[in-house]
Formats: sequence, structure tokens, C-alpha cells
Amino acid sequence: MKRSRNEHNSSQEEQEFLRESKLVARSPQHKEKVKQPEPSMDEIKQMLRDLKKDLHEDMAQIKREIQNDIREMREDIKDTKKELQKNREEMKSMAKEITQMKEEWTREKEELHNKIKEVEDKMERMEKQKIRNNLTITGLPTNTDNEDTLEEALEKMFQTELLLKTKIRRAQKIGQDRCIVEMVEWNDKIKILQGKAKLKGKDIFIDSELTRNEQKIQKNIRDIAREEKKKGAIVKVGYQKLEVNGKKMKWDHRSQKLTEANKLKN
Repeated sequence: MKRSRNEHNSSQEEQEFLRESKLVARSPQHKEKVKQPEPSMDEIKQMLRDLKKDLHEDMAQIKREIQNDIREMREDIKDTKKELQKNREEMKSMAKEITQMKEEWTREKEELHNKIKEVEDKMERMEKQKIRNNLTITGLPTNTDNEDTLEEALEKMFQTELLLKTKIRRAQKIGQDRCIVEMVEWNDKIKILQGKAKLKGKDIFIDSELTRNEQKIQKNIRDIAREEKKKGAIVKVGYQKLEVNGKKMKWDHRSQKLTEANKLKN
């Protein structure tokens, strides 16, 4: 069945319309621009109020945070000060304890030194008492080690050289030409020491026997005298004393050295 012309024309018109509609849809430049309405004055004021409120809240929040930080910093500083004060007090206490320990140690050391000195002095006194009547004789010509023979030779020498009649308890040879003699009476020992000057020039030397400590002191004095002699000084050695070119010195037991006699403390 054939379509009429009007139907054909109508179809062409519809197709043309549809084609134009598609072109309009595809071309953005043909879209109409939507115009935004301008805000009113009230809206602008409200926007400013909202902005001011938000800014105020933000500033308040920042202020609170700063205040919290400052508070925490103050607490930290306070805690630090407390800790420093505690440390200072602990250090002060430790320093006090150390001082007390030093004082206690010094006191204990002094007490120990005094006790040792007391023991040494007691031993010295005991040794002195033991050798109270003893003499040392050097240079006596004798070839015997027999004590009886030695005693007879010594008594004969005392009688002939010193004109003294004495009694010997014991005599012992301790070297080639040296012996120790224990007298029965202390007075006999003193008489022999007083008369030993008569032996001058005979190379026989008589001295009171010394304790170990006294021997050590005399050795120190003799060593000093020997050095002074090497320098050309005139020296004279005595018991715990030395004279160098007329200057007299005595042994100071506190300092354990020779001190000028006029400076020696009693």
C-alpha cells in the first residue's frame, strides 16, 4: 500500500526536527547559561557574622591550647625545680657523709698511729731494759770464740787500761773484732763509759749497746757526717746528735731527722 505524500512530508519534517535537536544537544555552545542570583545584604551580613564567630571560636581554641601548653610548661618547670632541689639536697647529704667519713678515717688513722707508736715505744723500753747493762766493744784483739776466755780478756783489759775491777755476766763475739758484753752491775757499765777516754789512740772503742731503732738513727747520723766530711766540714758524731762546723744538731723523733738544737721542740 502506497503512502500518501502528506505522510512522506510529515516524516521528513519529523526527521529534520530530530536532527536539529541532536545537533543542539551535542553543541555546548548552544546551551543557555544559568545566571546565579546576587546575595542580598542580609545574607552578606550573616556570612560575615558566621565568619567572625568561626574566627572567634578558633582564636578561643588556640588561646586555650596555648594556656594548656603554658600550664604544662609551668608544671614541668616546677617538677624540674623540685628534682634539682632534691638532687642538691642529695649531693649536700653525700658531701656531708664524705666529710664525716674523711674525719672518721683521719681519726681512726690517728688512733691506729698512736697505738702503733705505743707498741713501738713499749717494745723499745723492753729492749732497752734487756740491754741496760750491755756494752759493745770494737777493736779488742782476740782470736777466741770461747765466752769464758773472752770474759777473762775483757776483765783484764778493764783492769789494766781503765783501772776498774768489774764483773761480767756474759760476753759474746759478734764479728771479727767486735763483741757484746753484759755487765753484772749497771754502775760498772757507767764507770767503763766514763773511763773509756783512757783508750784514746789504742783503736779500741767502747759504747753502750743500742736498740735496733737507736742503731738505725746512729747509722743515719753517721751517713750524714760522712757526706759532710766529703765536703770538707769538721764533724763530730755523738749519741743521736751531730756537730758540723760548730753547728749542733739533735735527732728529732717527731720528724725523724736532725734538727738544729736551738730549734728542737721539747
